[in-house]
Formats: sequence, C-alpha cells, structure tokens
Amino acid sequence: MFDLWGPPEALAAAEAWLAGALPGLACASVRVSETVEKDGLARPPGRPAPGVKFLSLLRFHADLPPPAARRLWAHHAALALRVHVGMARYVRDWVEEASPGPSPVGPFQGIAELHFPSQEAMLTRWFDSEAGRAAILHDVGHFLAGATRLYTTEHVLKAPPAR
Repeated sequence: MFDLWGPPEALAAAEAWLAGALPGLACASVRVSETVEKDGLARPPGRPAPGVKFLSLLRFHADLPPPAARRLWAHHAALALRVHVGMARYVRDWVEEASPGPSPVGPFQGIAELHFPSQEAMLTRWFDSEAGRAAILHDVGHFLAGATRLYTTEHVLKAPPAR
C-alpha cells in the first residue's frame, strides 16, 4: 500500500510510475479525507516505523446514507481511543473517490489505520478489557457491514506535508 500526497498531476505521475515499476500487480486507487484522531508515534522518514500498522478497509451498511455512516464512525472514534489502549496512532480515512474498475479487495468506503508501537502492544493491549471489546463490537455493528483486514510495517519515505 502506498500513501501519497500532492497535487493531482503529481499523483497521476506517481501512479503511472508505480504501474510501470510493478507490472501485473493488482491495484486500486482512492482519494480520501484524512482525520488523525491520535498521533503519538514517531515515524521518521527513511526508516520503518516501529511496530505494526493495522489497516481495515471498511464497508458500511448499504442502507446507511454516507452522511449517517460518516457521523456514526466519527462518534465511534472516542470509544476507539478509550478502548484501544495499546494504540499509538489512529487515523480515519473517508473514501471520497475510488479509481474506476474493480478493486482487488472489493469496494470499500473507509480505511481505519491503527498503529501499535510493537507486536506485543497489539497482541496484549488491543482492548482495555473484555467489556471494552464487547463495546467496540456492539458499536461497529451499527455502521459496518464488513471489513478487509491488513497488517503491515509502515515505511515513511518522505515526511507528509505540514498540516
């Protein structure tokens, strides 16, 4: 997965370069609105970030209008921050536009990024308690129809632009 920033013409050039550099690789492109809920993890350019990055490609209930899905997910963020005690970085990406054609993982409307500083933190401190786990599962049931889970190590090649 590549997370790119920049003007549309620069992004198009980067996507074309990637397609040539990685021929035959199934890919999809999305433009998102990013909301950083927590940012407590050092991610120095040129080195892998510590720990494990969990990505969840979210599919919202089909009968839920986008503004309602977005509102429910935003409301969920406070619970996630409270319950996912081992998480050092939390980002919510709302998909504004997806590239035409099929995605290798199917359509999705959001990306949740939970970054844990270590594998141990992810395995033992994902939830603060069984009650917290149950609260998360209950809450996401209101807006999520399903998700594709990905686990990775993040490599920051260049710092993102200042906000």
